[in-house]
Amino acid sequence: MLSTQTLEQRLLKAVNPRILKNWNSQDSYYTTQCQITVEDVPELFRIMNYWIDPDWPYPPTDPGVEEERHVLMPVTAWRALSELRSEDLLPKLIDFLVVASNNLDDDWVACDMPWVFARIGPAAVVALEHIAKNQSYSEYCRLIAIESFDAMLKQNKSMRQEAGSALVNLMEMAHENTPVINAFIASFIANNQLIEGAEAVERAFASNLIEVGLVGDWETFRIELGVADLEGEMPNLPSNLPSNLPSWFNQSRENEPQISAVRVATAASTFDGGLSPEDGIAGYVEDRLHPLEQASQGRSSSKEDDLASRHTIRIDNGRIGRNDPCHCGSGKKFKKCCNA
Repeated sequence: MLSTQTLEQRLLKAVNPRILKNWNSQDSYYTTQCQITVEDVPELFRIMNYWIDPDWPYPPTDPGVEEERHVLMPVTAWRALSELRSEDLLPKLIDFLVVASNNLDDDWVACDMPWVFARIGPAAVVALEHIAKNQSYSEYCRLIAIESFDAMLKQNKSMRQEAGSALVNLMEMAHENTPVINAFIASFIANNQLIEGAEAVERAFASNLIEVGLVGDWETFRIELGVADLEGEMPNLPSNLPSNLPSWFNQSRENEPQISAVRVATAASTFDGGLSPEDGIAGYVEDRLHPLEQASQGRSSSKEDDLASRHTIRIDNGRIGRNDPCHCGSGKKFKKCCNA
């Protein structure tokens, strides 16, 4: 029997989005909990668009509802839409992203939208690649689109060809991107072991087109990716922090005493691992590129010998990373103990 409750009342039955951090790994939580059907789609979009209305939040229709759950109701709406996995939703979701990403303080969009698009599937790749390549869109919007390819690869390995090709294609056009955008693309190529993108990444490093303050240098990168040096000539003075970083990145880090050599990408990719939107675009946290950071901590000569053959190989990285438990048994992270 269909519920007689309004859609807003049904959405408020779901757990507070700030608490439900593993939503992107649950196939049908919202559609079940809120009794969502395809007939609810127009109303879901209406509620989702509250988020970009300067007058939101409106006074709650139910004065007894928890304030934060009311304010975050649009978040619940777009998560519910994602569970419907319909290509027909794509145009309005793209329109929403373009508008919402104009607000550089909106970490919920950065956290969630990549996973929303990942659930839409391969049909989203073309639209997102168009945004990622188009300089008329804001850098923040382009980065969220690029992050979506990483989410697709994490959520559905069968999308490796579509999403992986999009990342490699974007790396091939590095001259048209900012160093920060190229750093994002390179990090996702490494994280997903897209070895087919190694040559494009090396060319971008050689042309000084990647923000090395975010992903490390080519040497660090290639070891993590597991490829031999392709012998490209690298610049003597690669771009580094903070010269090329956009204002929204610097604002999130201005109180930090030290910037790690390898952190890039939004909280979205690790949202299910404990981050939340209050971590902000500070989703640029150390753990984001933990593997690359491991590779930069004391390289093994034996691994260098393995790579000397110049064949593409994979590396078993057994080093202690800065975020791993310290080997001394103190219980602290290595970076705050023996590596301090």
